[in-house]
Amino acid sequence: MQQKPAPLQPGDQVAIVSLSRGILGETATRHQRQLGIQRLEALGLKPVFMPHALKGSTI
Repeated sequence: MQQKPAPLQPGDQVAIVSLSRGILGETATRHQRQLGIQRLEALGLKPVFMPHALKGSTI
């Protein structure tokens, strides 16, 4: 039998992870990052960035 997690509720935290390149930390993606944060907050959710999500490209 398959179990489903409880639906997200306003005030719940949502973990934000990034691709292995850490592209979310690049200035070129600032607009997309801010748009994502705004959309999650509009749903009443609290985005929390994981430690390496904003590390940026090391290349």
